[in-house]
Parts: sequence; structure tokens; C-alpha cells
Amino acid sequence: MSHDYALRTPWYVLARDADRTLLDPSAREPSIQKYDTAEFVGQLLDDPRSSLKFDSREDVWSYPVFLGKFPGNTSGRGRFATHTLVPTGLRKLYQPHHDRFYALAIELFCDAPGFPSPGDLTGVDLKFVVRRERTILPPDPTGKAAKAVHELARKVIRARYKGLSKLPTDALGDSDVAEVLGDPETRGAFEAEYEQLMLSLGARHIAEAWTVAPDGRGSWHEVEDATPENSPELASGEQELPMWRRPPGAGECAAAQHRSLWFGVVPTFSGDMDEAGRPKLDDHSVYRMHCFAKKQPPPGHEHCPPRMWWSGPTRRYRLAAFHDPSGTKNRRVTITAPDFRAVAARAGLPAGPGGVEILRPPGSQLTFDPNNGSPKNGEVGGTAPESCTYALEVFTIVAMFVFALFLPVVTFLFQLWWLLTLRFCTPAPGNAFALLESFFDSGATLAQLPDFDSSQPERADRAKLDEVFGVTDSAALLGTVGDPENHKKIFADSPSLLNSYIGSLDPADTKAPAPGTPEPAPRDPRCTSE
Repeated sequence: MSHDYALRTPWYVLARDADRTLLDPSAREPSIQKYDTAEFVGQLLDDPRSSLKFDSREDVWSYPVFLGKFPGNTSGRGRFATHTLVPTGLRKLYQPHHDRFYALAIELFCDAPGFPSPGDLTGVDLKFVVRRERTILPPDPTGKAAKAVHELARKVIRARYKGLSKLPTDALGDSDVAEVLGDPETRGAFEAEYEQLMLSLGARHIAEAWTVAPDGRGSWHEVEDATPENSPELASGEQELPMWRRPPGAGECAAAQHRSLWFGVVPTFSGDMDEAGRPKLDDHSVYRMHCFAKKQPPPGHEHCPPRMWWSGPTRRYRLAAFHDPSGTKNRRVTITAPDFRAVAARAGLPAGPGGVEILRPPGSQLTFDPNNGSPKNGEVGGTAPESCTYALEVFTIVAMFVFALFLPVVTFLFQLWWLLTLRFCTPAPGNAFALLESFFDSGATLAQLPDFDSSQPERADRAKLDEVFGVTDSAALLGTVGDPENHKKIFADSPSLLNSYIGSLDPADTKAPAPGTPEPAPRDPRCTSE
């Protein structure tokens, strides 16, 4: 007997919201479930209700908006942040190296009164597709449209986020403007008000499907978008991603074991490229997913197309960038620097073949006079191939030296003061932080900071300042930093600002990311009678 199917939000997701039922239009939305472990499949099979809540701050897309030049008017670490994050309603999915993983969940029913379980599913497959949304702006040779678009984007942000009523005119770059207008969650609230302007600019919002050619090369192609009244259609050659039915759990009641729960792995990264070398997935586009059930025609009717039943779209989302700070804070990468003692001991033994071999072809060999750190007389030459093998420790030691050398150079040269606030060294240098903060809190200036005196270890001095900043003669460097706008010395004339900076470098103030909050695990209503 042939019957129709219905794809609905899993029962436990609906149970968390007492106002939603299987009959609600929103119940056609597949659920995206979040995990903080790569072993999430085992967790899902053990209990599909077990996942993490989406955080209202970190799991939404935010735009970094320029607030003004350093120093800011806030207190503490905030004085060194020249930008703020403006949250939107658009969900953000992180990448696996951020220790975040996602599953797509849907429940299959018979499309009949009461939504009974589907029973035998021979010949039925569940899959899903990823669709991309984009806002296309036409060429603007005169620049008039660009000016209007920038102003519109500022109006949208100011209207939605009241705290940014004085948003600087240069707060948004060109790429930021396109993203603000392309964000459906932000745009939707203002589209009616600015509809005429959007039409005059020729902005067009499209949906695209990733299709794969016979040679295996994929690309995004525009497709007719789904509407609340019409389900999407599978594009020719569109990539179909697999879903798997969860087997019944051993501890579940008999009625619950007949449920048809299906799961797929949400792709948050991909090595696929289109013919122009652009990646399939990026951190600029907006995506959504649709699930569908496909039933193949019975024997003797192979010429007929398969029957298909679609879910609604998932909530729209964007992918976090590789270096997204809210993502990278979830995973610590530890690199142990070489032990000079062990390396020195190894140097006294016979040379071995291990290490990094570098082959330098003829005409590709660099020779120069080191000149005590100021290289000169450089030449490119070499008439025969040359091979040099270096112990890996050599590269690491030199790399750490170069990093330690240039971190303060970049910080002071470009006045990126927030760079050092992202570095925490433990153990802290004795009581240096407390002594320095007490010294500058008293109103004393940088010029009054005394030189090191071994007979007075319990007082603030220039050596302790060097320990905190990791730079020799840091007092002299800090004392020369000027503000060209008001002709003042940023740190020399403001002990309170310097004190805030020292306090922001104190590792005692570091906080580990809070663990994710588990979703509630409601009782299955099919099991209430047992």
C-alpha cells in the first residue's frame, strides 16, 4: 500500500516547547544539534536528546564594528578594544578544530491523521541538501549606489542596536556592508522600510544548489527558491548528503522503538572547489538545509520518477571563520619548545639523517654577509644542487626567537595594544603585577618608576615592568608612545591607562570557557503509560 510521508521536527525538540505540535508550520523544520566532542555519533545513538544548547551570544553571527580610536572610554580591558561585536539573529556554526560538531535531525511519519509511525521503509531513503543564499549587487561605476548602500547598512545597525547610535561613518568596510544586507535575519526586519532603495540599487536575493558534473567537479547554480506554499525541487546533479536511521535504544519502551528518527552530519568544512578554484563552503555565505524522503518506483515501473517528500528549511546559518576568536578559544594547542640542554647534548653525538632536509636547486641558493644582524651583500647563485638537513629543534628555536622579537615590534609599531592582552604567561613574574598596579594606582607616572635595586625586591621598578611586557627597557618604549591628535603621551601622561594595560596582562584574570549547557531531556510521551 502506497502512502505519503511527513518529515517533522524530532519529538524531543517539540517537547521542549509546550506551544509547538506536529501540526504547526514550524514543526517542518529539521533540528540542528550541537556537540563538543568528535565522538558525538555514539552520544547521539545512546540518547538522541543529549546535545548542547545554542548560546544566545556565541552561537549567533556578529559583525565587528569600529568604535573609535584607542584609547576607548570604557574601563579595564575594554579600553584597548577598538571594535565591538554586534550580534545578529543569524546562527553561526563552528568548525571541527573549534571543538564543535553538528548533526541534522528529522523524524519521519506517515502523512495521516495522528502521524503514525511509518513501519516498513523498504525502498525509502532519507537525505538532505545544502542550499546557499546570496545578495547580488550590480556593478556601480559611479559609486553613487555604494554610498547609498553604506548609509543603509549603518541605518540597519543603528536601528537594531540602540547602543550604537553614534556609529562612526567609517565603521563598516565594503565587505561588511554586503554581509549586513545579505544577512536575512537582519535584512528581514527592515526590508519593507527600505524596499524602494533596495529595488533602486538592483539588489537581488537568490538561492543556489551545489551540483556535481559527471567529471566530479561541483559548482553553485541558481535554483528557484522554496516558498511556504511550495517545496523545493532537487536540481539536476545536486549533491545529496546521506542520513541514517537511528536504531531503537535498548532502554526505550516498546512504543518508542517504532519511532523513525534520522540523522545526518552537518558539513562545516569542505575541500571541494568549483572550476574557478573557489571553495564550496566559506564564511561569508548564508546556508540552510532541507531534508527529503525519496521512494523509488516499484519493480516494473523503473521508468517512473521517484516520489519525494520534503521538510521545511533549517534555520539559516553561516560558518565561523578558521580564526574565529569565539571558536579558537575552545581548544588549546600546546607546543613545547626544545630543551636547550637536551639539544646541546645531542649535538655532541654523531650526526644522523633525522630532521628537515631542504633541497636547493642550482641558481636558487642565497648567500649573504650576516653583518651582526644587518644582512648585506646578498647574492642568488649556486651551480650544483645542495642539500642541507637541519634538526627540527633548530627551526623551532629560531621561529620562537623571531616571534618573541616581532610581537612587541608589531604591537608598538602599529599600536595594536590589544595584541598583548591576548598573551598570558604563567607562572606570573612574582608579585610584579600587584606592585606595578599599586604603584600606578597611586597616581605615580611612568617617569617616576625607579630603576631596579636588588636591595628592594618588594617595590615596583623598571625590571618588573620588563617582566610583565616581555620586552627589555619597556618603560622607554611605552614612554615614547604618543597620540598625534592631542599631542600627548598615551602612557606617560596617563598612569590609569597604563595601570589598566598592566592589569589586562595579568594571567590571574584568565577564565576558561564555560562548558556547554545540555539541552533538556524530556520524557517520550509514547512511554508515559509504562
